[in-house]
Amino acid sequence: MKHLIAAALMFSLAGSSSPVFAKTECDRSICVNYSTAKWVHSKVPGAPSYKVKQFQGKRIFSNGNNPAVMEIDCRKREFRTVKIKEQGKWFDFDPRWGADVSDWPVASKVCTGVH
Repeated sequence: MKHLIAAALMFSLAGSSSPVFAKTECDRSICVNYSTAKWVHSKVPGAPSYKVKQFQGKRIFSNGNNPAVMEIDCRKREFRTVKIKEQGKWFDFDPRWGADVSDWPVASKVCTGVH
């Protein structure tokens, strides 16, 4: 019976879009999957000329949460969401830089890579 439950659990986790053992942490209105964080030259409008940290996770809204691709400008300590997944499809999101994340623990962890 234990093997059946373990197999069912692994099957359900294998079907998800994130790695099974990904380290995820939530803070404010975002959940961060640290294993996806990487330095990139963002091609999203409004990006600086230097690299930003891009990562996947979830955005938490009043009506639920959605998978998302987000960026942090680690120099200016600003955050933005660049893509949201709704009803199984990815959509571009508002590319403007928004929240000051200088006091968000997850932002510091994304930028430093220490989590």
